[in-house]
Amino acid sequence: MKLRTTIFIMLFISAMPAVAIAEPVGNQTQTITADWFDNFVQGILSGAAEGAARFGIMVLRAVVNIISATYGLLAIAGAILWASNIDRQLGKRLVIGSVILLIFAEFAIPFIGIGR
Repeated sequence: MKLRTTIFIMLFISAMPAVAIAEPVGNQTQTITADWFDNFVQGILSGAAEGAARFGIMVLRAVVNIISATYGLLAIAGAILWASNIDRQLGKRLVIGSVILLIFAEFAIPFIGIGR
């Protein structure tokens, strides 16, 4: 399934509660007017925007969890390479990179308000 199709389906599903809100309640009949159509479209767009925002936060949390799982392994591999003199430059870069990932995952992202 293509990414574009997947995103369209996710936006469509996230807009469904807004469509349910726009339907008439009980036995009321509602004529299709410009105001009704505007409210209907605004409901769909606001539901899609809310769903996209939730999806973005979910992806960012997943990325932070992946980074948190890998920076320790990178630091260990870098320390071994650096200390064993196999490849000192690569080891040094891995250790520095893992420290940057540690700061990003543990301090920067929670500081802006997106926790795990």
